[in-house]
Amino acid sequence: MYRCLVVTSLFGACGFSATSNGASPPDGIAVDSAPSDTTLDVPFCDPTDAKLVGCWELEGNGHDASGDGNDATMTSVAYQSGVTGMAAVLTAASDLHIGARASLGPPHLSLEAWINATTLPAAGNRTGVFDNDSAYGLFYTASTVTCAGNTALTATTTLPMGTWTHLACTFDGSVLALYIDGTSVATLISVGALGPGNTQGAVLGGNAPTGDRMVGLLDQVRVFSEPRTPAQICAAAGKQNCP
Repeated sequence: MYRCLVVTSLFGACGFSATSNGASPPDGIAVDSAPSDTTLDVPFCDPTDAKLVGCWELEGNGHDASGDGNDATMTSVAYQSGVTGMAAVLTAASDLHIGARASLGPPHLSLEAWINATTLPAAGNRTGVFDNDSAYGLFYTASTVTCAGNTALTATTTLPMGTWTHLACTFDGSVLALYIDGTSVATLISVGALGPGNTQGAVLGGNAPTGDRMVGLLDQVRVFSEPRTPAQICAAAGKQNCP
């Protein structure tokens, strides 16, 4: 159970409106690729980076290329063209589960993912992009996006359907920050450690352990044990002229 503070940002200035297996791709998914993190001179999943504790490129499997061995078990997942290479095509029946892992319970955090949703959760429900149960997660509803840590930071916005969107959140031990398409949209003072997680483990594209599953495409998911800088988040979203 997370305590939730809702923050309504001035999205107009940021370009936002304030308002496996054998599965077939859902109708209406755009297959155009979005920009990738091409500004970096290192691999997207760099196993030499000790701060990278989870990296799922979803190239036809749930392999974690961070070197930490946090592979996801995939059920009812198909694949098609994504941001870079392939992306996971998810339905309400899909399950991408990672067991409880100590490396996915860092004191500080960066969580990044590309999503291309085709269905929003029903009223009162939320969908997880990544949820390490009782520790942290990144979620969206029909009208919000939330970065959850030891409390929750929620920005009011409606994600575009059938379009790639880069979502990220960071926590440095005192501040939670939420980013949409490389732009910081909300921050919150949140002193204290992240939760330790539990035996439910983590879920990609879902709200652990049995909440709403994401319907659409998921690609290029990373978890770091440190807060990435605004410039790094901006670059990961494929933006130019980052701060």
